[in-house]
Amino acid sequence: MRWLKAMLRPEMPAQQSFPEKDTLRLPFSSFQTWCEQEQLSSAAASEITIVYQKVLHASKRLHSFQERIADHQQRREKAKELVQSKEQEWAQLLLDPHRQYLVELKQRRDQAQEKITKHRNTLDSAFTVLHQLLRRPENAVFHHALFSHYFFDSVKTLLADRELRIVLQLKAIQAALDAHQLVVPLRDLEAAYAALQALEPVIITAIQQECLDLQQDLFFISQQVSRKDLLQTLDDLDYWLKHHQQQVLKLEQDIQALEEEIQRVHERRQELVRQLESLASEALQRNIVITI
Repeated sequence: MRWLKAMLRPEMPAQQSFPEKDTLRLPFSSFQTWCEQEQLSSAAASEITIVYQKVLHASKRLHSFQERIADHQQRREKAKELVQSKEQEWAQLLLDPHRQYLVELKQRRDQAQEKITKHRNTLDSAFTVLHQLLRRPENAVFHHALFSHYFFDSVKTLLADRELRIVLQLKAIQAALDAHQLVVPLRDLEAAYAALQALEPVIITAIQQECLDLQQDLFFISQQVSRKDLLQTLDDLDYWLKHHQQQVLKLEQDIQALEEEIQRVHERRQELVRQLESLASEALQRNIVITI
């Protein structure tokens, strides 16, 4: 296959060797003017012009990429300065014992809210399946208003449902499903059983207890934090620190991609310059070296 690829690949004109004394070195910037002054055949002039335009286009692309890299580097350094500034602000806050305590409270609050969100996602996913199943007209007899409350605000409803009335409803649904008293499309059967499995009494009880504990922790934190403005400052500082860190990372990735593109275009331009030298040397029967 190599010989076939070699036949299909366009060949660059082989540059003839001329005596060293016949070598002419030309800067690329004046190459076009020089060509216009020479008596070149129309065919040679046409070929040279085509390759010259390709070199010119590659040079413009390189210049554009270099400008973009310079801009990205400047923005990256600015972002790094902002990261350093936010890190210093954070470190300064930790010097004050009261503020350090607030930072710890903030971390506890964020962790509590993250856990509640995780439980909400678990409940919402399961109750969405059951809610859609029970809303079918043929299953209306098994529908209960409690399911609607869980569907619209699962965590709030669970916290209010201290007696866990939902457990009895879920058991009734499970029994009806096992007894084939519910109309469930075959494609939804697996999802219905998975939803009931995710809402087993033991799991529901555990989620309710943890959510109650987390709510109490959040209430305690809100009582301890007397300076709401400072806690908001911590939130803002945390947000902007992460934002600038991500900005630095993204700019570094973009710079690396641009550098790789510059290398590729530079190599292509070098090939075109050699091709241009070969065409000019052939047309004028002397060595032409183009500096760029």
